[in-house]
Amino acid sequence: MNAWLDVRCRTLWFEVEHPDYTGVTIADALDQEQIYLMPMPTPFDGYVEVIARVSSTCLVTVERNQYSVPCHLANSKATIHLYADRVDVCTEKAIIARHQRLLGRDQVSYDWQHYIPLIERKPGALSNGAPFADMPLLFAQLQTALRHRERQQGDRIMTNVLGAVPTHGQLLAAEATDRSIRAIGYQMSSAKFPIHRDLLGFDFGQSKVDQQQVNKLATMKFTDAAQNLVLVGGTGTGKTHLATALGVSGIQHHSKRVRFFSTVELVNSLEQEKAAGKQG
Repeated sequence: MNAWLDVRCRTLWFEVEHPDYTGVTIADALDQEQIYLMPMPTPFDGYVEVIARVSSTCLVTVERNQYSVPCHLANSKATIHLYADRVDVCTEKAIIARHQRLLGRDQVSYDWQHYIPLIERKPGALSNGAPFADMPLLFAQLQTALRHRERQQGDRIMTNVLGAVPTHGQLLAAEATDRSIRAIGYQMSSAKFPIHRDLLGFDFGQSKVDQQQVNKLATMKFTDAAQNLVLVGGTGTGKTHLATALGVSGIQHHSKRVRFFSTVELVNSLEQEKAAGKQG
């Protein structure tokens, strides 16, 4: 309504004659008076200032509504500037959060970027975290794709993506991750694993395998020195599971190229190369 009134009044300036000057429109009179007008002062910054306590969930309560703030302010006090149309959260040096003012009651306004440091420490919070329900569509689609392709590792990878947003921006972070996902997908397909397995799915409590040693092997540092790894054990002891899980870890976390062979496949391949006169 205000915008319409502004446009309509300015239009009428050129149509309506000035009440004190015959033959002169209001717009003409304004042009003539411009040189005599005083400079416009700085607009009045009208707000109500209140001091509010930040909760452990990084929210401040203002007039029965809640607004998120960066999580490093949890359990501290913040200065709130309450405007007619927005709410600013300030420190002594700058505005650190801004929300559109909520006009109802018992409502919550989240900025998901306020919670990025939290999920970097606890990636599991991404699954059930209300602040991330309103992420941009691009990130929501990416999260769904990651959970589908990477299963248990999906949220951890998504956390790394969101962690890059403050530095690189939303679009660049999402694009870089999408490329990485497609590259990982290609390598996983090329590896020809018989079935997807990862270390999270291995029951170390029911095995004599040294979990600390396996986690160390999952860093893939032994491949840098071209060392071999031989898994020895009886049927059902988890050799294939561990071999596959280590290969998956190498692809997903260390950009390694992996190819899975069963013993029969490897022997047949070597025999075929021998028959063709090649040294495999």
